[in-house]
Amino acid sequence: MIHDAPDESTSESTYECLQCGAVITSDENPGKCEECGGDLHNRAMALE
Repeated sequence: MIHDAPDESTSESTYECLQCGAVITSDENPGKCEECGGDLHNRAMALE
């Protein structure tokens, strides 16, 4: 018997503002910080 797995194609990511440290959870890259307008970094990716 085959069971369908639930569709998890829309998973949320956590982004952190590199200027003020605000944390935002979104299903797509929000672009700029809502608090200060700074650049956001996906916390799942390593900083280099």
